Amino acid sequence: MTDRTAEAEAGRIFLGYIERAHGLKGGLVVRIFTAGDMPGLPEGTSLLLDGVDSITVRRCTARNEETILLQTGEIRNREDAEAARGRRVFIDQLEAEERLPFFPLYGFIGMRIISGGRTFSIVDMEALPSNPLLILEGAEGSRFGIPLNLAMSGEMTEGTIEVELPTGIEDLWIK
Repeated sequence: MTDRTAEAEAGRIFLGYIERAHGLKGGLVVRIFTAGDMPGLPEGTSLLLDGVDSITVRRCTARNEETILLQTGEIRNREDAEAARGRRVFIDQLEAEERLPFFPLYGFIGMRIISGGRTFSIVDMEALPSNPLLILEGAEGSRFGIPLNLAMSGEMTEGTIEVELPTGIEDLWIK
């Protein structure tokens, strides 16, 4: 079990990590992993740093497709922001479902893929820049990756994606 799988089982979704401090008033540049456009986080959203310390979004703006500039009520100066550098950012799964205008990339962990009558569990992600990979595990313990865009072409309903996987893809095991 990976750290991200354990977090998913605990009801938290990995959003990204703090890249660096920004400005003198505790701004944070955060690398966010999303499945699609990243419009920012709504004001009042509760986040967890390393799954422990709670912070609340005061203001958030998207800088580009991968990073946001975040102001919080708890981190108010450059020293505190520098101390947060490198920390992982999580969101409670229910909070994500209720508040986020996008789908977190690591929100796929714990979902199931059904293809040709077989069921696979999504157990991890590889956040590749061109096309992230979902890491699937079959009933016999084999693991293989499929591109996110392949999974997104299927029908998604409440924790399950029905999609026709290419023949032989589950034979491309990951150790």
